[in-house]
Formats: sequence, structure tokens, C-alpha cells
Amino acid sequence: MLSRKLILLAILIISTSILAIPKNAEARSGCCSWHGGVCGCRCCDGTPLSATCSPYYPSCGYAPSHETKTCTPAFIDDTYCKYESYVYQKYRSSTCLEFEYLKEVCPPNSVCEDGKCEERCTPEFISPVYCKGKALYREYRHKDCSIDELLVKTCFNGTCENGECKNVEYCGGSLCQGKETCTTCPKDCECKEAINEENTPITSMITNITNIEKRGEKPKRYTFYDILVEFLSMWRF
Repeated sequence: MLSRKLILLAILIISTSILAIPKNAEARSGCCSWHGGVCGCRCCDGTPLSATCSPYYPSCGYAPSHETKTCTPAFIDDTYCKYESYVYQKYRSSTCLEFEYLKEVCPPNSVCEDGKCEERCTPEFISPVYCKGKALYREYRHKDCSIDELLVKTCFNGTCENGECKNVEYCGGSLCQGKETCTTCPKDCECKEAINEENTPITSMITNITNIEKRGEKPKRYTFYDILVEFLSMWRF
């Protein structure tokens, strides 16, 4: 009988202890941990709930905070290249998330360089030779597809016609050419002092041989001695 009374007394004491513990004490881990836990809508020592803990107790009049950071949607940073043919740029959304945005895909015969598509061509001449002033030119296309006019040749002593340099024969052109001689154009053709070839024995000998061959006759055969005599005769005093 005594043991039964003791058991009932123990049950009564435990029940009373449970009922005496504040219902909201330590309701949220970390809240009022230095103030004896949470008791109702305040810490057990009377300290108000912190801004971190108050949203977890809406019944106490603390409304939970749902503030969301917002940004102005816009492209940020400069464009850049990926995989040689794609142009990208970073984009910031209204929720402040940043991601890569594909802005352009380079067309065929183009590659991405320095954040933009650059056309690429086969280096080659793309035009026939043509005249420009007194010179020959030809158009050349570079790797970057730019076109330059390249000088092929300068027509120094003539004119340029139909893609060709043509010499102009005239006295005073500083070039002895064509039918110009020191007699007809001494400005261009230098006259040198020399023995009159028309009156030299050797010239006469050659002329005679040529005339004989034209008449169909057999020319005289000259020996080395004959030629030496003819040569020495030129220097008679």
C-alpha cells in the first residue's frame, strides 16, 4: 500500500513539473539562448526578441520578412568570344542573377575576335592588271577581307595603255631606243669617237664577202695572215 502511494506521488510531482515549464521556452534553437530561452513573445529574462528570431513568432505580431533584392535588367561587361564563332555577353536579370547570353553566331567565313565577328577571306588578287597614270596596278584582297591597290610596275619611259607599259620613241626621252641614233638624236644616244667603219679595210673585206655571196659566187678564203695584214694596214702612218 505504501509503495502504491509513493508511485502516485511521483506521478503527481512529474506532472506538476511539466505544467510549470513555459510552453515557448527554447521554441527556436538559438533564440534567446543567453536570456533563458523564449517565454511567450519575449525572452525569459524580459528581453525583446531579436530581429532574427521575431519572424518565427508571427502570433506575437512579428510579420516575417520577405524582402527580395531587385536589379535593373541590363547587359554587363564587354562582349567576348567562345568557341571561335560565338559572341557572348553577361546579363543581369531583375532578380540580380547573372548568366551568359549568346548575342551572335558568326556567319560562314567569319570568326570571333575581340568580342565581335570578323570576316575572313582567302588572300588573293581579285582584279586584272590595269593602268593608273603611268603605272600598272592590281587589286589584292587580304585575309581580313580588306582590299588594297598594289603597284605592279611603273612605266618609266612610256605610257600605260590597256594594262601594258608602252615605250614612246621620241628624241629627248633620255632613252636611246628604236630608230634613234647619235646622229638623229644626240640628246638620247651618246656619240663615241671611233674609226669610220665604212672606210676600214676589215669592213670592206666583210662587205666584199657579203656581196660575193649575194651574187652566188664563191668568196675568197682569208687566212689568219691575210686578216693580220689587213688589220695592220689600218695603222699605217
